[in-house]
Amino acid sequence: MATQTAITAKNAALANVVFDALVPSAGDGTPATWQATLLADSPVKRPRAEMMSRRNASKDGRKMFLNTFLPVLAMVNGVETVVSIIPIRTEATVGDNVTDLQLANAWAYHSSIATSPMGMSLFTSRYAQT
Repeated sequence: MATQTAITAKNAALANVVFDALVPSAGDGTPATWQATLLADSPVKRPRAEMMSRRNASKDGRKMFLNTFLPVLAMVNGVETVVSIIPIRTEATVGDNVTDLQLANAWAYHSSIATSPMGMSLFTSRYAQT
């Protein structure tokens, strides 16, 4: 189990954005949390990430969760306000019989597809390719 550290992510302009480690996981079923503390003066206005894992219901694997939350800000009566939040969730259940290499390949494929031009097109246009 890895020790929680800061995460450097890329924004749409490919600039680095640091998500500072806030709270480590306390064990199965509790998330570790990160926040891009330099992007806003108020925690509610900052992008946030969570990672969590726990045993699945049949106890023959683990469920893993990676969630990011991006506050959408707008001026409301002259005050910058969070008007909505974009949640992006990735969830996987992996059996105990899956090897580390198989899991590494699965994640490499998933993350590469998500950040490919086709994956980016889905999320920027809101429509699957035709």
